[in-house]
Amino acid sequence: MTKGNPPPDTPLKISWLISALATALFTGLMACFIIAIDPTLSELDGSTYATVMQKLIQHADHPPLVPMMVIASIVAPPFTLYFLRQQRSSAAFKWTLTAFIFAIIVLLITVGLNVQINNYISSWNPASVPADWSAKREAWHQLNLYRTPASALALIGHLMAGFSLWKERR
Repeated sequence: MTKGNPPPDTPLKISWLISALATALFTGLMACFIIAIDPTLSELDGSTYATVMQKLIQHADHPPLVPMMVIASIVAPPFTLYFLRQQRSSAAFKWTLTAFIFAIIVLLITVGLNVQINNYISSWNPASVPADWSAKREAWHQLNLYRTPASALALIGHLMAGFSLWKERR
């Protein structure tokens, strides 16, 4: 155990668990995209691609399951860091901070870039896709290639923080 009083365990465990679960769910979703969905999308013609992507976007956002995962992975870690504030030199604090930084990177890519492409794709008429549809498909795929490892690193950070918490509190 490091210096300072140990934080209250229950709120700490809940905030860590929410962080880890939300990040694990999003990372798993992104891995599925990289492994199976993106390769499938790359084989579709413009009309089919537009139709499938519009459905994927619709079902990801209504109900807002994917946004909820991303939001939880951003909102919960500051609580964990708050509960660990007395142990800033602890491995759990450092791993949680690392995970939070990677989660912010995922959020910035998602909100700053992916959402813009999603909105553009959602505006397409599948019967008459724009001339740049394949470039947007490639850009969307490339962003997934950045988001997935960043999300995986956030998950590793949360898992290492959880292991450190368990180890420090034995």
